[in-house]
Amino acid sequence: MTYVSSRQYRNLINAMLFYERAGYMALDVPWCVSDEAMNITRPVWAGTVNAAYIAGGKQQCPVASAEQSFLQIQLDSLAASGSLNTGTYVAITPCFRNEPVIDDLHQPYFMKVELYDATANLISEAAEPRLNAMIERAERFFHQYLDVVVVPNEEYDPLKVGEAFDIVAKGSRIELGSYGIRKHPKVGTWVYGTGCAEPRLSYAIEQDILG
Repeated sequence: MTYVSSRQYRNLINAMLFYERAGYMALDVPWCVSDEAMNITRPVWAGTVNAAYIAGGKQQCPVASAEQSFLQIQLDSLAASGSLNTGTYVAITPCFRNEPVIDDLHQPYFMKVELYDATANLISEAAEPRLNAMIERAERFFHQYLDVVVVPNEEYDPLKVGEAFDIVAKGSRIELGSYGIRKHPKVGTWVYGTGCAEPRLSYAIEQDILG
């Protein structure tokens, strides 16, 4: 079963500090969101949202990543006739996943630092260069731990705008993060990416050492 050690939490904290120094604004975001926010990015194979519970008379859906937390903030802003300010944001949350198979790389829950660029919501033509900038920063972060390369992500995504990419460990080819542009009729366009996920990063480092 997944657990995150104190050393792995340090990696997550280092990631938060790294991206803050790079200009990302750290936000405290909800760990549970509405089923509307969940379903924006929930893949078809995952089925319907069935991990919700009721607290204070309100449905709570544990997030699969902080991308859904940011989308909830967007939805709440729209309801209040506003929007999340344009800019780059970083947050850390647990991630709960409906994985069909559980193994060393696929777990029912883990911790992740998520990157979110809301600039594209107002300036759609800026999305691709913002994606490239996010990937370059993430590469620099992961290079502190091991050699990495950027590869195309060919997974089907109905929200995808243009190309999407993964950063993988050069030796083991373990995926460390995914990056892309998504668009939804209600919340607009945004750029998403992984800042750091644990225990995945530590597992990749271990496999790289073992060769």
